[in-house]
Amino acid sequence: MSHQPDASLPQCCGDAAAAKAAYRFFDHDELNFNGLLAGHLQATWKRVGQRSVDAAPVLLLEDSTTFNFQRHAPTEGLGPLGNVRSTDQGLWLHSTLALSAEGHCLGFVHAHCWARDPDKTGQRHQRHQRAAQDKESHRWVSSLQKIAPQAAEQAPGRKLIRIADREADLWEVLAETRRHLQAGESLHVLTRSRHDRRVEVLRTGTEPANASHTQEQSLWEALKQGHQAERQTLALPGRSARPGKEAAAARQADLEVRYCAVRVQPASRSEPTSQEAVACWAVEAREPQPPEGCEPLHWRLLTTWPVKDGQTAVEVLRWYRLRWQIEVMHKVLKSGLGFEQRGLRTGQRLEAVLALSLIVGWRILGLMHQGRQEATRQELASQVLEPDECEVLQMLRKAGGRKLMREQGLNLQEASEEIARLGGWLGRTRDPPPGVVVLWRGLQTLASQMQGFRLAQQLMGNR
Repeated sequence: MSHQPDASLPQCCGDAAAAKAAYRFFDHDELNFNGLLAGHLQATWKRVGQRSVDAAPVLLLEDSTTFNFQRHAPTEGLGPLGNVRSTDQGLWLHSTLALSAEGHCLGFVHAHCWARDPDKTGQRHQRHQRAAQDKESHRWVSSLQKIAPQAAEQAPGRKLIRIADREADLWEVLAETRRHLQAGESLHVLTRSRHDRRVEVLRTGTEPANASHTQEQSLWEALKQGHQAERQTLALPGRSARPGKEAAAARQADLEVRYCAVRVQPASRSEPTSQEAVACWAVEAREPQPPEGCEPLHWRLLTTWPVKDGQTAVEVLRWYRLRWQIEVMHKVLKSGLGFEQRGLRTGQRLEAVLALSLIVGWRILGLMHQGRQEATRQELASQVLEPDECEVLQMLRKAGGRKLMREQGLNLQEASEEIARLGGWLGRTRDPPPGVVVLWRGLQTLASQMQGFRLAQQLMGNR
């Protein structure tokens, strides 16, 4: 699967016997999503734990997505994706992807896959009457409860920040994060504000825990009067058209940045055990004059990470911008690996294939990041690719008249570029670095070329 990202299962296996063995493997009673992914999760935590305690925080990008299998009606074990009027059937995925602050993809630290219970669909109108732990949104809290002990055991002392979009702006997430911080764990949260919450605003200084002069008002009003940082220019990636959103070209956004220290007041329906206010910092990035025809960028962020000056506020914005990488991962799973095209008969098989697809998707995303970092010029491609794959890519590079940077062999950046060229990347002076689309196309082409290369070696060896 890693060498033929969008190939069907029979294509990946190569012959009928291997395909039959694969189907039997995925049908095994003791095989499940968590078991298949366990080794990868453990390896990711090992990579996180190997980072210096004094290094910049590791970013844990968290999000949910759906996989629609409505076109595969015979598949059993699926659940509804939309409301009661929708007929779409499929699976849900909630995952957390670890990135270094420099943008290097470390792997997944948590993932949960499930099919919705049809009997529990259409209960949104009752959400205010249900306990927090009985709601589907509780996945944002339960994921933290599962990540925290793993972090304490396998990456003690490492600074971690969970980063999520507006869906994670829940009082329960803030309260649970505070509980872990009070226990001495360095596990913070950074989320985009969805609710204009009641807050106590610190008017002198930037330490909410030591606030002596406060004023209660709404969060969004408080940000308008917050400390002003230097204006920033942020590169925004392009966006393809999707339901409710028009396509947008990549552009530069000139932003005003403000920040302030606050104490977030408990939600009116919060549990009695979580009534204490939570010390946070709020950061706002607003584009006052967007280009004509462009939607202005406006982020209001809430975090437990200390923001004591304008430089830190800008750093928080940069970290939040990296949240987009989890969206890129979803694109890899759906468009690159074609997971929604898998015509398997049971949800159990699909969950098993999804677990493997997450690992393959991480490999593709990792190749993209490795191709963009200067440090990878010092690392040999043999660390992540097979020796004969490195040999073929090195021959392709020499055939194209492109010299190697090191005599020892192909480095990671060169390997990423050569794979991208197989996928259609031209590598001109002003071209951007390779993206995931050309990389997964390149891996597919490389797999075909490797098959021919290995067959040629066998023929030459028989002569």
